[in-house]
Amino acid sequence: MLVPGTGSFEGLPFDDTTVEAIMTPVAFSVDPGMAIWELAEFLVHGRIHRALVVEDGRLVGIVTAFDLLRVMAGDTSG
Repeated sequence: MLVPGTGSFEGLPFDDTTVEAIMTPVAFSVDPGMAIWELAEFLVHGRIHRALVVEDGRLVGIVTAFDLLRVMAGDTSG
C-alpha cells in the first residue's frame, strides 16, 4: 500500500523489481507522416494504447490513444 506523503510502498516488492520485469516487451512504431485515420485504425485493430514515432531509425516521439482522442475532440495544442 502506498503510504501517503512518504513516497514509499509497504509490503510491495519494489526494492527488488526491475523495469525489465514489468515492461511491455514489444514496441510498436509508426512514421511521423502517417495519417491520423491510419493511426486510429492501427491502434484500434491492434488493441494498442501507444506507439513510438520513429523517423530514419530515430525515436522522435510517442503517440498515445489519448493524443488521438484529444485531436478528435478539437484540441490540437499538443
